[in-house]
Order: sequence, then structure tokens, then C-alpha cells
Amino acid sequence: MKRMLIIMAGYPKSGKSTFLDILKKSIPQLIIVRPSDWYPPDLDSMPNPMEYKLASWEYAVEKAQDLLMANSVALDTCGASPNSLGVLIESAKMHKHKVYVIFIDTPFKICADRGGHDIVAGYTKKFIAAIPEYKSRCDRMYVVKYDTIQNWEIVAKKMAGELCI
Repeated sequence: MKRMLIIMAGYPKSGKSTFLDILKKSIPQLIIVRPSDWYPPDLDSMPNPMEYKLASWEYAVEKAQDLLMANSVALDTCGASPNSLGVLIESAKMHKHKVYVIFIDTPFKICADRGGHDIVAGYTKKFIAAIPEYKSRCDRMYVVKYDTIQNWEIVAKKMAGELCI
């Protein structure tokens, strides 16, 4: 299998983690790095949860970069800031990895109902700027429409076949 870096992108609560877990069934050697893996269990009751989220995100990017030397890695993040992932993308290319972005296209209203309107609204302008940036820096961008889990399983299996060729 060729090595790759997959960057997940999409609104908070759009289904990125769910889709990535489904994709991993078809690419078992893929290592998933999630900033949320380093959140403290009582994050929501802490005085400054954003500080922990930012620190966890930075750590996840560093961890993904370390793992890229010998592995295929998926970074499970909102992907709203391709410039902040520039070093990771360049590192992947230096190690001869293909770089893919998977954008989960779940309607705004669904994500806002799940994760809060103001939080999700803050991402709209970021994605408008991010999509052309990803298209210019990455080997391919996939757009996965919001759908049922059963259909996502079909999409993920087909995508895994394309990614692993």
C-alpha cells in the first residue's frame, strides 16, 4: 500500500470521525490521530476549555508528523485551516506520501443542531477559503455527502480501493 496522509475536513459534528472509523475498516493499517484523544475527561467543566483543545490539536499535528515517517496517517480534525497544516502537508510530501482531504459535506443546520449554531457558524468562512487551498496543495480532495451509515460504508469501501492503489 502506498503511504498517505488523510486530512478530515468538515463542520464540527458533521460525521468526520464516524466516516473515518468506517474507512479504517477497509484500511486497517491507517493510523488515526484525533486531538480529542488528549482532552481531559472534565474538559467541559474547566475554566478555559479552548486552551486544552488548542494544545491537544497542536500535539495531534506533531504526533501525526512523527508517525508519517513510516505510516499512513489520518488526522481527524475540522480541517478549517490548511495553512496551519502546511508543515504537516510538506512533511508528508517529503516522505513521498500522497495527501488527501476528505470533506464531509453535512448541511449546516444538522451540524448546528448537534454542536451549537455559533460554533458551527464560525467555520463557514474558513471553509470557503480552505477548499481552494487544499485543492492546490493536496493530491486529491474527496467530498462525501451527508448520508446514511450504510451508504457511507459503500462510499468508504470504494474510496479505500482508490486510495490504496
